[in-house]
Amino acid sequence: MVGGAGDNAAAAVGTGVVKPGLAFTTIGTSGVIFAHIDKVSIDPMGRVHTFCAAVPGAWTVMSCTLSAGGSLQ
Repeated sequence: MVGGAGDNAAAAVGTGVVKPGLAFTTIGTSGVIFAHIDKVSIDPMGRVHTFCAAVPGAWTVMSCTLSAGGSLQ
């Protein structure tokens, strides 16, 4: 069996963002805020995206801007 994760899902596990009330932010080429939640929460205005979490039965919400650190160039 093989498992994998996207960059932010893997970062959530690596930084310990695996329970409700925790979040992280990253600034690279893009800027991301990523939070762990226990139940599905869909933003009807589309400001955040909801994904399955790396933790079974849990979810994450994420929002990003495509030019953050890249803007410094």
